[in-house]
Amino acid sequence: MARTVVSRSLASGSRAVVSGRGSGNPTLPTVPFAPTFSNVGVTILTQTSVRVTWTSDQSIGTPTVNYGTTASYGSSATGSSAFNCSVDITGLTAGTTYHYRVRGSNSSAQETVSGDGTFTTQADPIPGDGATSGIESGITYTDYFIPSNIDDTGATDVSAAIQTWLLTVPNGASTTQHSRIRPNSATSVYLISGGKTSQTGFHLKGTTGAKRTHITFWGEGHWSSYPITQTTNADSTQRSAVTSAYSTFNKDSAWASGATIIRRGSGTSGFNATLFFENCDDIQFCGWTIDGENTSIGVTGSGGQLVTGLPYENVSALQIRAGCNSIRFHDNRIVRWRGFAILENNLGSGSVSPTGTKLYRNYIEGGEMGISPVDTNGHESWHNIIAYTALIAYDLEGESTTNQIANVNIHHNIFDKWGISDWYQTCWWIAANSASNALTKHVDTITITDNYVKEGQRRGALTNGASGKGGLAIRANKTNPKDGWVISRNYTDWADEQSSGSGRAYNYWATGSNFTYTDNIIPMTGTLEGSTAVEDYLFNWRRDSDNVADRPTGTVTISGNVT
Repeated sequence: MARTVVSRSLASGSRAVVSGRGSGNPTLPTVPFAPTFSNVGVTILTQTSVRVTWTSDQSIGTPTVNYGTTASYGSSATGSSAFNCSVDITGLTAGTTYHYRVRGSNSSAQETVSGDGTFTTQADPIPGDGATSGIESGITYTDYFIPSNIDDTGATDVSAAIQTWLLTVPNGASTTQHSRIRPNSATSVYLISGGKTSQTGFHLKGTTGAKRTHITFWGEGHWSSYPITQTTNADSTQRSAVTSAYSTFNKDSAWASGATIIRRGSGTSGFNATLFFENCDDIQFCGWTIDGENTSIGVTGSGGQLVTGLPYENVSALQIRAGCNSIRFHDNRIVRWRGFAILENNLGSGSVSPTGTKLYRNYIEGGEMGISPVDTNGHESWHNIIAYTALIAYDLEGESTTNQIANVNIHHNIFDKWGISDWYQTCWWIAANSASNALTKHVDTITITDNYVKEGQRRGALTNGASGKGGLAIRANKTNPKDGWVISRNYTDWADEQSSGSGRAYNYWATGSNFTYTDNIIPMTGTLEGSTAVEDYLFNWRRDSDNVADRPTGTVTISGNVT
């Protein structure tokens, strides 16, 4: 007759169901009890695979995991006989929650089955990049060509003419039906000039009650080759693939055709932009070259490589303003730039923060700042190359009591030669600043992962950073809170020269909580006040206003960093 042993509790809190089978007078089992499982855990391997592990007090013949998107499971995976069980599950869907349970039998066929658990696969960190043409697929386009009577040789200023013509282009019908603005030809050159306060050019401006929507600007250019395709930098092979590909990359020979917008102007105050979006939803801009004509890029002088271009500090190549949602700027080149390359803020009608901005596969060269989100929610950038930035490559800036930055994801980008100006003291790879100690707006949930910093400069004796050069230099200053930061798997092959002052890889001059800094590769040289502790060597925890130590509160994780 059959014998059933009722369930009993596992050390891990799971439930065991044990059964044994026989007939007549059964032989007593060699092992009197079913196995006990403990330490059940799930390790995320990739976006579509996981490894489930657990420990058993008896050898399990065929460790098994039942899994599925509901508690009914529906699928199974198995591993090899062991006390320390391990089962890999592949073919999962990225960003999906799965139910699972572990089970296994001992040599007497007594089985233990755990209770239900869940895990969520990692969301694909690289959203769909679109077709090889550099324009998003899955959209039906109605074309509107810039008229041939608007000069496309670059000989005359067409700022006003472009602005007037754009008013005639209707909104698209939906997210899958766009009005598409195209140049007269793939070799067209449009000159946009005027002072900083002149609001003409490639400006698309709606109102809070009548937004501009579902429009694509396609310059017909695209990358024929590009050095960043990876989805992780978790091991040395993946890192080497990026560094090797970038060492032979040429922004000109890798670019296939495409129209050009040249920016000229004058003045040292006010704000203007070559590309300007306000109260716009679902806008795609791709396949263009925006040229700032700064011939000093790459020329080393006593004042730094970009000093001659810095009087243009407030002119931006792209400005995303109030009321914008889902602006996608990708597969473009910003070259020889002078001011802010990309600026995002809540200025303009309605003062509503931009949301859902996506920046990817752009080459951004020069500029006082590379990318500067001043006020945003849901900003994401990946697969960009940001080179020769004068001051700060990525500047998360809070400048007024209304500015708040949240849910920013900066990943899988290349940064090359940032902080190369002598004229200003604050030069950082990434900075989270506020203009006043009195501001209390948050800079929250910032994720900075898998970025490659080829070379950081930080020239001169910097009062706000280390003397000399630096690699992964991040600064969070003033007293506005910065909560929920994750900085992981970033790497540099450029040694950070330490000093006895504030020369750390990370200067956290702020209040805040819940901070993760893991698995970054940061070569360092020099000594730091005789300290050998990794945290002391990497971090300068202090409050900007009073120089008092101010380590973040809550969960602070610092591990796996290589110095």
